[in-house]
This record gives sequence, C-alpha cells and structure tokens, in this order.
Amino acid sequence: MPGSAPSTSIGVVIRFAVASLVLASVVGCTAAAASPTPSVQPTQSAEPLRSQAASPSPSPQFAPGPSFAVGTVTRIGPDRVAIRNPDEELEVDLTRVRSVWKETEVSPAELELGDELSLNGSRDGATFRASYVWANIGRVDGVIKAIAGAKFQLVALPPKTFTTEMELSRYVEIVQTDGRPAMLTDLRPGMTIGAVVYRPRNSTIRATKVWF
Repeated sequence: MPGSAPSTSIGVVIRFAVASLVLASVVGCTAAAASPTPSVQPTQSAEPLRSQAASPSPSPQFAPGPSFAVGTVTRIGPDRVAIRNPDEELEVDLTRVRSVWKETEVSPAELELGDELSLNGSRDGATFRASYVWANIGRVDGVIKAIAGAKFQLVALPPKTFTTEMELSRYVEIVQTDGRPAMLTDLRPGMTIGAVVYRPRNSTIRATKVWF
C-alpha cells in the first residue's frame, strides 16, 4: 500500500475518547444497530473484578457513571494505576472494576505504562474508583481506497483528503448498519465505513468493529 500520513495528523475522522460524550459515541456504536451515528444504550453489569482475561469481545461495554476521567498511565501498582492528563494526576482504584477493554476484554493486569485510559466511575478526592476502563480506544470514519488482505487504506471524508492505514483486529466484528453480520468480502473500495479501533503505540491502528 502507498505510504500514509501519521495517524495523529490524518484527515480521517478519529475521535479519541477525551470526554464522556465522545466515549459514549465510540462505545455506543457497538450497541444493537451499530449505526454510523450511534446512540448509547447503557447496560449495567454485576460482574466481579476480572482476575483473568475474559472471553474475547470486540464490543466494549458501557454503563453510565457519575464521573469520567482520561489520562496516560504513569505508574502501576497492586489493584491500581496512576494516570496523568494536562490538568491533573489521579490514582485509579481498580478493585471494583467491572470491565477492562484493551482491543478486547482483558484482565486489569494487562494495563501498561503509556496506555491512554478512558475511565468511567466515581471520584474520591485524588482517587478515581473505576468501574469501566478503555485503553487506547478510538473511532475512525472514512472511505475505503484500497484493501490488501486484512489491511485497509482509508481516505478522509470530504472536504479533507488525507489517508491512513488500518488493519483488522483478530477480534474484529463486521456488521451492516441494521445490525446484520457481514464478512470481510462484503467490504470493497469506495465504501464509507466506521470503526471502533484499538490504537497500539508505534503501530497501525486495528479495527475491532466495522460497520457500513
């Protein structure tokens, strides 16, 4: 595939989860219809802390919480991590976490230094008690320019013209906008698609859910 601009400067619309409204859009697109203009359908979970990786799931869970936080992991300790953003540093308590998403459902032990976290939970001073954690999550919308195996080249939606590369995660789920399942062979150049993506550091973004 031809070279492309770095993902941090591309014209393809990538909405990183930097606020609760944005995260709701990213995660909400994995709800029943997987619509390009998704609405959130929150669900509550009574699951305990995950001590081992859960069954693979491309669709991050979402549940409303009284507070929201984002930041980069700067320190890791037993049942907790520290995150920093431009405004503050927070200790994140993971003892009551219900779900940790990092390309799929994982154990809290899978969190690493440098991960960009989006958190849903409650605050207690400088401590954030997390209920839901999303690591390195984002969203991409664009037009398929080329497909080579599981790799895609996407062009920004007009009026922008930048391109970026994306590959399919091994956990990927492909659906139509009405929720019907689809396959890689249903995707072709010229299609407009949206995707929930995992953004590994220093690597190509990977789509965990694609809809068209």
